[in-house]
Amino acid sequence: MKRQKDFKYPVDYKFNKKICVVDKCNFPAWSNGLCKIHHSKYYIAPIKRENLSSNIKLSSTIKSSITSSKGLKNRTSKKIKFNYFGFNNQIEMFNHIWNTRPLVSAISKRPINYFFNTELWYNCFAHILPKGGYPHFRLNPDNIMLLHPKEHELLDHGTSKQQADYEIAFHCDLFIFENSKEKLKKQYNEFLNKNYG
Repeated sequence: MKRQKDFKYPVDYKFNKKICVVDKCNFPAWSNGLCKIHHSKYYIAPIKRENLSSNIKLSSTIKSSITSSKGLKNRTSKKIKFNYFGFNNQIEMFNHIWNTRPLVSAISKRPINYFFNTELWYNCFAHILPKGGYPHFRLNPDNIMLLHPKEHELLDHGTSKQQADYEIAFHCDLFIFENSKEKLKKQYNEFLNKNYG
């Protein structure tokens, strides 16, 4: 799909925006004169010579078949999986915790069993140490505290006043979570020294 030098994009004059060059398509142009739908179908990413080895000769059919979605380079996943605790993913670990621990909040002792098979079920599992900062403990069941979804929200996004109001209303102490965090940080450092030290 080559563009001429004097090519002008079609314009939707009602909203004064460029629209897709494909016939009978009125979606806004996103890149190379194509909307997001047609861009992923028709745009072929250019092959850069420096990315090809000099020993490899590509036929024209192979060259035309090398495309990537939306014209971006294919990227490998940067996530490194750590499987030290016998779980392949968080859902396996969450199911194990749900089946082995009492179904009450560790902070307020409010029941949480009625959240199973609902949208809020995943919110009952709070990582004590954040997954991004402590990736080796992402699948450690000891790093998960069962909480009421409201408590999880308060710990992540609540103000100190909201947290204090919740503590008064339900006669609990959210500081239990912070105490657990300090203990787990020590365990995490010991774990790193033992396995990588």
